[in-house]
Amino acid sequence: LARLELQLGGVIGATVPGIPSIWSGRSAKLGWGVTTAYVDDQDVVIEQLNPENSEEYLTPTGFKKFQSRPTIINIKDEAPVTVTLRWSDNGPILPGSFQNLRAVTPPGHVAALSSTALSPSDTTLSASIRLMQSTTVEDALFAGSLHMAPAQNLTVADQTKIAMKTIGSVPNRKTDHQSEGRLPSLGSSASNHWDGTMPYASNPEFIEPMGGLLGNTNNKTVERPFPNHISFTWGDTQRVQRWQRLMQVRQVHTRDSFVEAQLDTVSFTARSLLPLIGAELWFTGEAATEGTIERERQRALTLLASWNGEMNEHLPEPLIYATWVRALQ
Repeated sequence: LARLELQLGGVIGATVPGIPSIWSGRSAKLGWGVTTAYVDDQDVVIEQLNPENSEEYLTPTGFKKFQSRPTIINIKDEAPVTVTLRWSDNGPILPGSFQNLRAVTPPGHVAALSSTALSPSDTTLSASIRLMQSTTVEDALFAGSLHMAPAQNLTVADQTKIAMKTIGSVPNRKTDHQSEGRLPSLGSSASNHWDGTMPYASNPEFIEPMGGLLGNTNNKTVERPFPNHISFTWGDTQRVQRWQRLMQVRQVHTRDSFVEAQLDTVSFTARSLLPLIGAELWFTGEAATEGTIERERQRALTLLASWNGEMNEHLPEPLIYATWVRALQ
């Protein structure tokens, strides 16, 4: 946490080491926070090497030479190491040892990384600084247009309005993309190349929703078909369901009620799963002899049967539940 004094006034909130801005915080007129948007903003592209010249790779229009340059890596107490960096049209070439890529890379091929975070004209830092200077929801959403990576869901509120918008670049994939970005795809096919990024206006946006509730816990925000899908992988839904319940239990919220929600330790997942996985086990069988494993099992089930899902560090139930679920997985 930090406080920055700007010409427009003080800004206080959460920071990231090395970045001179508040990523989640408030000023005198605006409050904002971010959650993970899970945007599908990276592709691994498999490039086919020219069998007669390993410095070339196959593009939709024929073989092309890699961009390359040597770089020196200095290692403490050891001799410097010189490595050659290479790029294709789709991005930097990754070593086969990275994330065990060689296991999915055919012989005579290399893997390249397409990522929105590799843009040579990244204005993400400008976006975060502009956000701190914003005084209205509209100002904040405009600041979000400068954000490129990593994609986030920006939730903002001024004195009269609330809004949430996905900020960050979203790849513009072709409708006939061979893997839809789910799996590595061949760079020799034009259908697998990005057509830049989607316009900022097409990013999910929610302004002044009916009911007055707006929030996100990394959960899915929109239901769209490919290539406007945003992502195939999202965070869980249990936390946002718990959040909705906490927000709906009262008509008027205060700072204290939001502190209470932030400190909430009840696992909605545990409340949902336990009745299912323990339905035929609660209070069954004869009482076992003290000191036996069966007696310990019965005691554990008895504790879980009356547990409200609170993940309190001083209770045995959370440990029993977590161990049980881990074993089931």
